[in-house]
Amino acid sequence: MSVRDVLVSIQPLEGGWRMDCSAGLEPIVFGSGAKAEAQAHALARKLARAGADARVEVHDRGHRLVGTTRYFADG
Repeated sequence: MSVRDVLVSIQPLEGGWRMDCSAGLEPIVFGSGAKAEAQAHALARKLARAGADARVEVHDRGHRLVGTTRYFADG
């Protein structure tokens, strides 16, 4: 991970899923893990279009990392 990477992370919560972003955005809670993951990828694509490298990390209910996707800055 580069120092410039923005991390968008999906973590389980009791009864939902939390999306955190290291770019200073407030966490968002979703009822569905699929919806949280879709929104995380959409945010990372927007960040890349705006010039920031971004990484999405998805954790399962056991808090294990189950997926990572990198989005590189445009330009």
